[in-house]
Formats: sequence, structure tokens, C-alpha cells
Amino acid sequence: MEKLRYISFALCVLALAACKREQIETYSAANYIQFVDATVDSTTVSFVFSPGSDEFQVPLAAIMSAAPSDRELEYEIGVVASGTTAVEGTHYTMPTRTAFEAGEVTNTSYITLRRTPEMQSKSFRLMVEVRRNDNFLVGDGDNIYKIFRVHDMLTRPDWWTEGSGSITTAYFGKYSEKKYRLMISEVGLVDMTDADNNTKRFYALQFKYWLAREKAAGNTIWDDDNNEEMTVTVKG
Repeated sequence: MEKLRYISFALCVLALAACKREQIETYSAANYIQFVDATVDSTTVSFVFSPGSDEFQVPLAAIMSAAPSDRELEYEIGVVASGTTAVEGTHYTMPTRTAFEAGEVTNTSYITLRRTPEMQSKSFRLMVEVRRNDNFLVGDGDNIYKIFRVHDMLTRPDWWTEGSGSITTAYFGKYSEKKYRLMISEVGLVDMTDADNNTKRFYALQFKYWLAREKAAGNTIWDDDNNEEMTVTVKG
């Protein structure tokens, strides 16, 4: 009987020690932070497709590794100077404060990007990272950086090609940057990559009517790149 009591006592001691070790491991485990999505390449933000706005809000979704806390936990996002050509206060503004609210394991903050005149001929780079602070260590390497390329430049899209039955001959006519910008700003032209013929015709006609209204008002639109009055080839 005494031997049985001794064994029971020993098992209790071992169980208590195991519980203490588990508690120590649980409460001493590091809390890591990283962005939700991994960064494979830079993300391009073009103001070309936001003609009515000079600012753009870029979301930065962060996640922590631990269970939700019962208190607010601040975390830090900073600019990587060696990977950035954009100027703070001119091209972008960082969030003033970032924190997980009590009960949260994910949080989204926002960078404000601003359009400037030089963006029509130059692209700017912004690289940000999550940083270690009193509440968090830094997580996985693929998820600690975000890189943005910001500009207001247009390049001729692949879908605006030459050839019989193409955008050029049947719908929009000759390409020029001025025409492309006007179609975006005046009739809300969207990406035509997978557009059907009815969609192409719709936007071409809308732009044709807009050109006609401008001309009737005494404002003939000149296509400087092609040295001719701006027109489209759509019938109707």
C-alpha cells in the first residue's frame, strides 16, 4: 500500500511538472508578425485608371501568429530606404499608427499614394516592411516586405493591335496615348483583353459620340501622335 501511495505521489509530481513546462512553453512562445500575402514581385499602381482621383489607398493586411490578445497590441510598418525612390509627404503617406485591436489576429492599415505631374514620365518605387518591436518578432521572409511601383504612365496595351478585324480596324482606330487617356477618362474604358465584340463596340461608340459632341461645341480633338483629327473606326 505504501508503495502504491509512493507511485501515485510520483505520478502527480510528474504531471504537475509537465503542466508547468507546458505553461512556460505556451506563455514564452514568441509572437510573430508578417503580411498576410507573400511578395513575389512588385505591385504596380497606375493613376491612369483613376482619372478622377489624385490619391489612392493601398491596403496592408498583417497577421500575427499568436492567439488573440485581450488588449491592444501595436505593431510597426516602416519604409525600406534602400528600396524606395518615392518621397514621403509628396508621393505617399504612411499610416500614423498600426495596432491589432483586442481579439484581432489580422489587421489592415493603409498607405496613401498621391499623383504628381512627374509620374506621367517617371515611375516611383516604394518598399515597406514589418518590423520587430516590443510586441512582435518578424515572421517569414517572403511575407515581411511589400513593394509598389507608382506611376501615371500609359503604354500601348497588347489588346490594341493592328490587323483585320482588330481593335484598330473595326473599333478604336489608330492608337495614341492621348486617345487612350481620353477614352479612359471620358467613357470609362476598361481592359479589353477578354472583351467580346459587343463590349468593344459599346466603348467605341460612346467615344465616337463624345468626339462628335466636342466637335459640335467647337472643340475638335486633335490627335497629335497621328497628326490628324481624332477619330474611331466603329460604324454606327
